[in-house]
This record gives sequence, C-alpha cells and structure tokens, in this order.
Amino acid sequence: MAALTRGAAVVPLAQVQTRRRVWELVNDDDAAPVAIVSDDGVVTTRIGLDGDLHRGEVFREVEVELVPGPDGFPHARAEEVVAELRRLLVDVGATPSPRSKGAQALGEIARGQGDVVVPAVPARPTALAVLRTAIASQVTRLIDADLGLRRGQDDAIHDVRVAARRLRSMLQTFEPVIDRAWAHHLRTELAWIAGAFDAARDTEVQLELLPEHAGALRRTLEGLASRKELTADVALVREEIDRALTARLAGATSEALLHLRSPRYTELLEALVAAAREPRPAGSGGVADRAGAVDSLGGDVEQLDAAAQLGPRAYEAGAELRAALRRLRVGRDPHSWHKARIRAKRARYAAEVLALVPQETERAWRVAARLDRATTLLGEIHDAHVSRALLRSLALSGDVDPRARYLIGVLDGVVAARERRLEKRFLAKRRRLVAFLTTL
Repeated sequence: MAALTRGAAVVPLAQVQTRRRVWELVNDDDAAPVAIVSDDGVVTTRIGLDGDLHRGEVFREVEVELVPGPDGFPHARAEEVVAELRRLLVDVGATPSPRSKGAQALGEIARGQGDVVVPAVPARPTALAVLRTAIASQVTRLIDADLGLRRGQDDAIHDVRVAARRLRSMLQTFEPVIDRAWAHHLRTELAWIAGAFDAARDTEVQLELLPEHAGALRRTLEGLASRKELTADVALVREEIDRALTARLAGATSEALLHLRSPRYTELLEALVAAAREPRPAGSGGVADRAGAVDSLGGDVEQLDAAAQLGPRAYEAGAELRAALRRLRVGRDPHSWHKARIRAKRARYAAEVLALVPQETERAWRVAARLDRATTLLGEIHDAHVSRALLRSLALSGDVDPRARYLIGVLDGVVAARERRLEKRFLAKRRRLVAFLTTL
C-alpha cells in the first residue's frame, strides 16, 4: 500500500463486527453443493482521529457464493438457484448492496474521491486541461502498476515502465506548455525509476521468447543430428538458458524493488500526484518567466487553445521520427534502430494525447494506430538485439553447462538472422510510413 499511503501514518477509522450463520445449498438429484449462503448480522463503529468511538450502523447482510465443481465451473443449476434466492430476498424487503461492509462502515470517506482523479476533457479544452487529463491518467496507471508489482502480478514490471515512459514522453514533447524546470525534474526522476527495472524487464522478455528460440534452434539443427540427440541438445540449451535467466530475473527484480522502498521514490510519487492535480504551466517560475512563456506561446498558457498549441508539437515529434527512419540500414548501427524506436513511441504517445482534443480525435487516433504497428515491429527488432547480447553473455560466462555453450552460439546466429529479416520487413514499409507522416 506504500504507493497509496506515501509515508502517511495508517490509522484505524472503523470497526466491523460480524455474527455469521452459514448454510450450504445442495442439488436434490446428486447432493452436489451449489452455493454457500452466509447470513451476517453486522455492527459498525466509526473511530475518530482522536481515537473516540462513534456509533455507526447495524444491518443484516446475506451473501451467496457459488461453489465450483470438480471441473472448476459452477453447478449447472447455479444461475437458477441464485435467481430464486434473489427473488425470495427481494420479496421480504432485501435490497442489493453495491458496497462492502468496510465501505459502509467508513461512510462518506469511502465514497470520496481518490488522490488522483482523471478529469473529463471539456468540449473546448485548453492545452493545460488536456495535459492535466493525460498526466492524471498515467499517474493512476503507475500507482496501479506499483500495487501489482508489490503483489507479484504478471506484467507489473512492464506496466510500471510504460506508465513512466509515457509520462516522460509527454513532459518532453509538450514542454513549451508547462514549466520547464519542473518538467525536467520529473523526467529525471521518472527515468531513474523506469531504468531501475530495465534489467528485470529485458530478462522477463527473454524468458517469454525462450520457447520460440528453442523451436528455431531445433529447426536449424534438423538433419545434423539424430532425433534423439536433437531433442536432448535443444532441451539442454533451453534448460540452461531458463535457469540462468530465472536467476537473473529474481536478482534484478529484488534489486529494483529496493528503489520502491526509498524516500526518493516516495517523493516522486508525491510530485506526480501533485502534477496530476495541477500541472505547472509555462512561466510559473516567476514574472519574467511567465512573460517569456506568453511571448513564445502567443498568449497566457492557461487560456491557450489545445489544438493550436498541442497539435504542432505532436506533429513535430512525427517529423523527428521521419528523420530517424531515414537513417536506418539493415545490419548497421543498432543505436539508430533503438533511437528510431524511441522516436516512434514518442510520436505515438503525443498523438494519443492530441486525440483527447475533440476536434483532433479522429486524425490523431489514425496516426497513433499507424505508429502502434510500427513500434510493435521495432520492438521485435529491439528484443532480438537484446537476445543476442544476453546469449553472448551467457556463452562467455560460467553460468551455463559447457556442453550448451556451442549451441548457444548457434542460437545467437539464428536470432541474428531473425533480426535481419525483421529489419528488412520494416524497411520495406518505411517509405509508406514516411509518406504518411509527411502528409500530416
């Protein structure tokens, strides 16, 4: 809960006392359990910040929980039973409750707004209003991903990095509309926390690609060994890579999680929550800065039309992408491919922000969809490049069985060939992508 409390003391606000009676409903024909019915008598007490107790509510709550059968699914008569129970309860005056016992005990506190609220974009928004919605949306995603990460949920590492990357990107792309020093500080801190999970995410992706790589290695070796030898060789390589990467993932994740427990990260969350509530407009650093912002933007930033101010900066990101795409060559300068991928993501994220502006929505989403396909392919190229680096690192280390090193080298060649094929596939589409971006 650290992402929600951010260092604040956790104190009790309510007490719930429940007296429960339970019945099991079974099917007449086969005596199979269908549902569990719990009849709860509930007494709630509110606890003031001074520790004093205040009278809450007294109510009765009936819960119906379906019982899964041996196949994991509810009994065939489950829907029929629930419908009949609902009818009987309503007939005697029961009403459906959308809230839990805890929420009812807390009362208005539970029904209040959270720290971060994603506001709706008005029909004729200012640039700052659109950015407020975009920033709040990603801060919410970052906090949700933080909770998932601490609970060990799948894809949580990826979700943390994506939310941080989107925030950094929009703060950079639309920097003329917001306070430069403020945005630079947030971008620095977001880069720090996203970078803390780079090794963990790269390793996670490689583990996901391992079955595909093992299949490619098997196809490459077919005809060079007996089926029995082939199966044993591929199994050895897969086992060794899986073991080494699993250990790396555990270590990288544990190290990264230490950052989430640091005061620096807590300060970043506080700054992001404040940013979601009220982004700092350009020139907010002082009178002179504000005058300069008015001159450069052509008006008071808090009154600027969103389409007029965000549009040119979004399409400027597209122009930077076009320049990066023209420098790409098959098998040359991996840095150029990585830079093109970053530029494509930045242009895509900018288009998604611009899509929040009602008069720009259709065109911006068309751009975002086109760039989504481009970033997917560029991401596959990047993953192949990272695979090769990891494979070479494993082959040269003492972490794997010596018998597997040669075949890991063979697999490196297989992945290198795939990387080249993907690059050629992307370049075959480059001209149309550049032409599309030029028309914007």
